Amino acid sequence: MKTMLACLLTVTLAAAQDKKDAPPAGPFGLPLLATVKEKCKTSEDQNTKLEVIYKEATAKEEETKKTAKDNQSDRKDLEKFLAIGKNDTINKIKDVLDKDQGKTFTDLVSGGDTKKKKK
Repeated sequence: MKTMLACLLTVTLAAAQDKKDAPPAGPFGLPLLATVKEKCKTSEDQNTKLEVIYKEATAKEEETKKTAKDNQSDRKDLEKFLAIGKNDTINKIKDVLDKDQGKTFTDLVSGGDTKKKKK
């Protein structure tokens, strides 16, 4: 019994540490707006549009989670609806960015290094 409790505690602490070490995320687990602005080197006009998109995405994510909870949806359904919201948001963001910025944003979303050397 003690061994089982020790294992459970270790797993719980490890999971908490993983979340603590994870970088902060924006709506739908996307990179933070400040990170997108910095890495993609967006203009003031783009920043204004991105701020609106992020605000709407944050509200949409909260609404999706609330609706899922109210309807007692299972985790799979919630994840499916969150993935749809994430894809919609990514497409809206890419519409604002130019081609090079879009590539940088894709790297940010996938967790890749945006400072890769070109050959």
